[in-house]
Amino acid sequence: MLSVRVPFVAACLASCFAVVAIESAQNPAQQAPPLAQQPTFRTAVNAVRVDVIATAKDGSTVEDLAEADFEVTEDGKPQKIESLKLIRVQTRQEPGGEAPRAIRTFDDEATELARDDVRILVLFLDDYHVSRASAFRLRQWLHRFVEMQIGPYDLVALMYPLTPTSALTFTRDKFALTSVIDKFEGRLGDYTPRNDLEASYAMADPYTAERIRSEVVMTALKGLCLHLGGLNEGRKSVIVVSEGLPADFMRLRDVIEAASRGNVSFYPLDPQGLSGPFGGSDVLRTLAENTNGRAIVTRNDFEAGLNTVLRDSSAYYLLGYNSDKGPDGKFHEIKVRVKRPGVEIRARKGYLAPTRQEAAVAAQAPKPAAPPAVTRALGALAEPRGRIIRTWLGMSRGEGGKTRLTFVWEPVPPGEGSAPENRPARVTLNVSAPNGPTFFSGAVGDPVSTSQPADGRTVLVSKPARVAFDVPPGAVLLKLTVEGAPSGQSAEVLLAETREIAVPDLGRQAVWLSTPAVHVGRTPREFRAVSAERDAVPTANRVFMRTDSLQVRFQVYGAAPASVSVRLLNRNGDQTSPLAAAPSAASPNEMSISLPLANLARGDYLIEITAKSEAGQAAAMVPFRVAG
Repeated sequence: MLSVRVPFVAACLASCFAVVAIESAQNPAQQAPPLAQQPTFRTAVNAVRVDVIATAKDGSTVEDLAEADFEVTEDGKPQKIESLKLIRVQTRQEPGGEAPRAIRTFDDEATELARDDVRILVLFLDDYHVSRASAFRLRQWLHRFVEMQIGPYDLVALMYPLTPTSALTFTRDKFALTSVIDKFEGRLGDYTPRNDLEASYAMADPYTAERIRSEVVMTALKGLCLHLGGLNEGRKSVIVVSEGLPADFMRLRDVIEAASRGNVSFYPLDPQGLSGPFGGSDVLRTLAENTNGRAIVTRNDFEAGLNTVLRDSSAYYLLGYNSDKGPDGKFHEIKVRVKRPGVEIRARKGYLAPTRQEAAVAAQAPKPAAPPAVTRALGALAEPRGRIIRTWLGMSRGEGGKTRLTFVWEPVPPGEGSAPENRPARVTLNVSAPNGPTFFSGAVGDPVSTSQPADGRTVLVSKPARVAFDVPPGAVLLKLTVEGAPSGQSAEVLLAETREIAVPDLGRQAVWLSTPAVHVGRTPREFRAVSAERDAVPTANRVFMRTDSLQVRFQVYGAAPASVSVRLLNRNGDQTSPLAAAPSAASPNEMSISLPLANLARGDYLIEITAKSEAGQAAAMVPFRVAG
């Protein structure tokens, strides 16, 4: 059995970790319609970038072309090439080479997406226009494509028509991708509502229902192009799994123009293969031909077509010139020709210039980076894959000048990265001075598991376990051991960590805040019960849903009365709204903050708590993530 090592001190001292997953793609029926997002223009408004694929007659990539080999015209007028760069993507890890960066946080994702030497790919699963039989047949091809062809540096996201672009998550985790692909099912002709939007047209005739579904898909594709355009200037590829779309040329033109602006290439894949009607692929072919992609249609073997997607993105030229058109908001035709004989090229057919308003926004100075304290606090949300438990360590004032440590742990739910054989069964903690007495040693209880109904089914919900004890100020060693289920006479040690922490003397501080404890209620009734329970066990989790409500409890210490202010911050450190801290009737030092998450969008947030008095001030930050 494989032992798993999870950094313990980071979990304790930084509260807990967050989950990086693609749940939004796994549950498309719960998503809202996507909102179009304008891309970030990273260069001058008159700078145009064109991706060009150059191949020899045998299909191999030509990688030694120079500026003098190209001719470019815009609306028939020759253009002077200002820059030419060969983008060569790293597709495999060389011995001793740089390992692919793990995508654990939003910052990891943003950093990797901004690179021009990685392939960016989106699998758009149009379940509205795929039959159940076609989806079942296609799964094996997509599963094998991800397992065998996706490289270690590639960034891949899954999207359904109702997945908002704000919920789009890129990953390098092949297991997470194939898990979603294996559950893909077609809904062509099935109008059973799964969300409020679908319920609104459930009683409509099939023609009206199909028209609405087509509009949803086209809007989603346009929003996706605008979103991808803000990532970087390089080539982005979208595989659209669909049996065909109605001929709505107005919306199709909007999608093509957005793709041209965002440097997005479409590769429509018709899972019907040779059995499908030829006419059903006309819109798909048009989408590919006008975005420098290729249509994977009228074929039963999809492997070659899928491999073309990656080959086109592995090596290409990024050609740049300055247009004299300015920000007129119009589409401008581009033609690229290569002078060298025997070389074939493919390039997109034009671009949509920004409007004057968009150009003015692009010219504005970028927003300053988030404060270091915000960045450090958000780092606590990074949760490594393979974790088996979440932990939280709180500090408050104890008896006799000591500091009270409260240790909480809870298992990571199945499906969030921990394998079944690594399920924790027993957690023990030993706390002592480096060369002195032991303050606590023993098991930390068992999380209470209860069954709760959800969406017509019963799920197992684990509540955290807790232990509290007093220690003197100074250095303290924490030894954590996590064991699996006993096998024979012994149990497998899944995790063993020892870390040293510094325990402050709260009696000497002019102003001090205890470690804020987070309590969660998943229903209004549960939240009222948690709020009323004086000794409720806090959660170690920091990833919540918008249906949850949080209560954050903390104590304020100091020789003089302190005023307390609370703010809700976004990941940039900007205030989104002020919050109120209410004093507790049970203790003069204790205060609490109630925060329903229903009005918050998906993303990372911080609750900033500041206590001030004439003698000084203290502050604490509570990071958390709204996952959906």
